[in-house]
Amino acid sequence: MVTWLREQSPQFRAAIRFVAIDPAAVYAAAIRTEGLLPNATLVVDHFHLVKLANDAVTKVRRRVIWEQKGRRGRKIDPAWANRRRLLTARDTYRTRHSRRCGTH
Repeated sequence: MVTWLREQSPQFRAAIRFVAIDPAAVYAAAIRTEGLLPNATLVVDHFHLVKLANDAVTKVRRRVIWEQKGRRGRKIDPAWANRRRLLTARDTYRTRHSRRCGTH
């Protein structure tokens, strides 16, 4: 990625204002290389931002269950039983689930 960008003209690189990336290290390294894209603002697309947030919540859920119960989470644990609700898009909720989550 860095090599390809360096092959482009300085005018081309200066004209790039925003770069939406998958948060993979190779893309981030290209954006952070000094002087490579001087006017670019780094943004993460909605899909990857939501995925990162869900991954963080799952990591905390796993840690808390392990600390509380000394084992992995199970379907019977409320934190895992309600997991699907957190990962389901609001527009696909059934009405009763929306009411339970306070989103309806």
